[in-house]
Amino acid sequence: MAKLGGLYYGPCLCSYLNLGDGSMITIRVFLPHDFKLATQTPNQSQRRAFKLTIPKPKMSMPVSQDDVCLIKKEFVGIPPPPNTHLPTSSELLNLCPAETPRGHAALPAESPVFWVKYGYAMFWNEVVAQDKAYHELRRLGSVVRAPGVFYAFRYRATIYIVMEYIPGKTSRKCIEEAKTEAEKEHVLDQVGLGVSELHRIPVASGSRPAAINGGLIRHALFDEQEAPRHYENAEQLENHLNEFLWRVRRTEKITYMSLEPMVFCQSDYWPDNFMIDDTGCVVVIDFSDVSILPSSFASCAAKRTGLGFENLGYDIFERVWFPKTEGVDNTQALLAACGRMPIGWAMLAKPILPLSASQ
Repeated sequence: MAKLGGLYYGPCLCSYLNLGDGSMITIRVFLPHDFKLATQTPNQSQRRAFKLTIPKPKMSMPVSQDDVCLIKKEFVGIPPPPNTHLPTSSELLNLCPAETPRGHAALPAESPVFWVKYGYAMFWNEVVAQDKAYHELRRLGSVVRAPGVFYAFRYRATIYIVMEYIPGKTSRKCIEEAKTEAEKEHVLDQVGLGVSELHRIPVASGSRPAAINGGLIRHALFDEQEAPRHYENAEQLENHLNEFLWRVRRTEKITYMSLEPMVFCQSDYWPDNFMIDDTGCVVVIDFSDVSILPSSFASCAAKRTGLGFENLGYDIFERVWFPKTEGVDNTQALLAACGRMPIGWAMLAKPILPLSASQ
């Protein structure tokens, strides 16, 4: 395990160990910063060969009641509506195959009350973040909604979430069906309002940068949307990123990040992650990549080009409110590092030197 109190600027090797019963554990090895893996940088084909993939868990169907003992985590949220049957874990295991990367189902099929998301490519952070957003948005009296979570559990490597079924259409679908430019602009304004309201969710003083469930930061800045290590505070995160920017010969530098307000940061602006319900209000429906982060991470996520709403020809950045500290804005510096973390193969051929004050 990496030492939380220190800074490792060296590489991180990651592997997945199959335990034989379909469950897996993640092994991360943080190498010393002077570790030399090879004298030469691997070529592109070698890089592709080294890239790890998550194996699909195997299981036999149908699932018996005895398999319930393989449930690793459980979450009990808001109570279900009166006179409804909340699906049990065994019922969901038989209905929703665990070998699916991502799937969904509306229950009951004839008159849906519950929306079930499941898959081995999902993250437990989504459960915790969505539940927090649901309660905090209601506490703020916001018109923006997040579906309430009734029940969630992890079976082997697969996560199941039973949440509110909210009739509506995704923002992508609404834009595609809009007959006028004004209708499209209204949908985009609603999405901007949805993200802005998430930024109003209170963050406890002294919170460290982390996923909502306390795990590794999940943000589009990092390779595969996950930070390579834990961070004790914003200053430690700033030092690591500046060391990285220096190593890849970028001139941008992050400054005074510890002075930025910490926010409930949604970093995935995919149009299908937002929907407009039947009353015309926006609903945020995906919370996998939400973390507590300095506010520049929020503006960085909205500013990224070539992703999300940019594919539809629209810029969402100007429609979102970001809490700021006057005179402090690290958006451009973060964009310079976006998608480059963790430290890549070129870093393995030579030791990483300390970053001096002059650099």
